[in-house]
Amino acid sequence: MSFEAKLVALLDAASLSCGDRIFPILLPEGEALPAVSYMMIRPSEARGRSRDGGQPDLERLRIQVNVWGQTFEQARSLAEQIRAILEGHKDDTPVERIAWSFIANVDDEYEEGANLFIRRLDCIAWYVRS
Repeated sequence: MSFEAKLVALLDAASLSCGDRIFPILLPEGEALPAVSYMMIRPSEARGRSRDGGQPDLERLRIQVNVWGQTFEQARSLAEQIRAILEGHKDDTPVERIAWSFIANVDDEYEEGANLFIRRLDCIAWYVRS
């Protein structure tokens, strides 16, 4: 399972106030709010090695999670729900997984033409590939 699929599954399982409105890269035009979009900012070159010195099994990823709302409070509240899930998340399952993640930065923006509030969460995650 890809990192993106794991991320969406993790957020879907949390019963967020946006329901299943979680989209890759762009928010579809006319989508109900609140909603979430996410994108890989860039895979990091940082990799960890397996204990036996074999191929790298940990990959450091940087992901931007954009939280969209009709009001600032709507965007802020949903972003806090997501932050609570991702901040310090640790999954100990032995297969492909998000081993650990944290929120590195938070930014707010207002899209004047669309009258939308956005809170961006910059997340760093260590992902274990099998």
